[in-house]
Amino acid sequence: MYTIKAIAPPLPKHYFTPVENARPNWLILTEHQVTKINFSGTSLPVTASGVEFAPSAGGSTRYTVFARREVIVAAGAIQTPALLQLSGIGDSAILGPLGVQTRIDLKTVGRNLQEQPMSIFGATGNGFDVGGRGPPDAITNETAQRMLADIPIWARSQAEAGLSEEALKIIYEVQADLIVNKNAPVSEIFFDTDWPTAVGITMWTLLPFSRGTVTIKSLDPFVYPTIKVNYLATDIDMDIQIATARLSRRILTTPPLSNITTGEQIPGNAVPDNIQRGTDAAWKAWIQSNYVAVAHPVGTAAMMRRSLGGVVDAQLKVYDTTNVRVVDASVIPMQISAHLSATLYGVAEKAADLIKTSHSRHGSLV
Repeated sequence: MYTIKAIAPPLPKHYFTPVENARPNWLILTEHQVTKINFSGTSLPVTASGVEFAPSAGGSTRYTVFARREVIVAAGAIQTPALLQLSGIGDSAILGPLGVQTRIDLKTVGRNLQEQPMSIFGATGNGFDVGGRGPPDAITNETAQRMLADIPIWARSQAEAGLSEEALKIIYEVQADLIVNKNAPVSEIFFDTDWPTAVGITMWTLLPFSRGTVTIKSLDPFVYPTIKVNYLATDIDMDIQIATARLSRRILTTPPLSNITTGEQIPGNAVPDNIQRGTDAAWKAWIQSNYVAVAHPVGTAAMMRRSLGGVVDAQLKVYDTTNVRVVDASVIPMQISAHLSATLYGVAEKAADLIKTSHSRHGSLV
């Protein structure tokens, strides 16, 4: 229950509108923000008694709502770990200096952050109708060079954003197997018209090996947490971004797209073309200076074994709690070769089944 300003279709149409008048116990409270999860007792496992919340404009006003069964957190991959940390669930080395009482010393809350870096290409049009109709297309580029051999190097370099170097090695081995042996796509090329120029391409690495962190820096719940994404921190992520950049350039400069353009505008002369379609050094410099976030963050309250750095179990319950579940992108342990929305609908549907099954064993769901 973090800040909710608006809900875009089709969510209301399919989930809220059909039961709006039939569910008197369903309240959507807009323009408010949960500031802390309250717990009763101190011995593990702890039980949440409810949540504290406040107007999202800030200030000292606080309200409390009590939970009869459980607290379900769906604040996203950035704010969910921040809320857990504010509530005393996280790395005691971070919480203690801020004055937060550690209830569960779960060190990986906020770690394992994964986001995708996007590079943008464009070509000047030759006057074609950018509002015209045509088939959409998306192209993936797969590469597996050095992947298995370099896993120990990447695990060592990213260890601070995971539970440990050894845990990350195991996770990376799973990720590499999906790419090398299961043909999981590692990048996406997205075609557009009239953005950023008449003919445009946006592309990004889908399954980065780089890992980052989300940590609170204040007891004030309205202070944004520190977000360290570590974009392109492993060499394989940059290699994939460069390979996809070259493919994007090839697509823009090859028929049929070259038939409707007068030449590449972005990056243009910033990455001089040659027989390689640009040198590694030129591409790296341009990518580092111009990438933007795709806004698909995942992984900061991962559903994994605790020994690998997991925060929630297979029932989506936070370890060492009896009734706190997380249902959002933070539970996804590694990035996916897709956009997040449809996957998150699936996560939510599965979570609903888990919750209903759990409570049906104890009587009414109401």
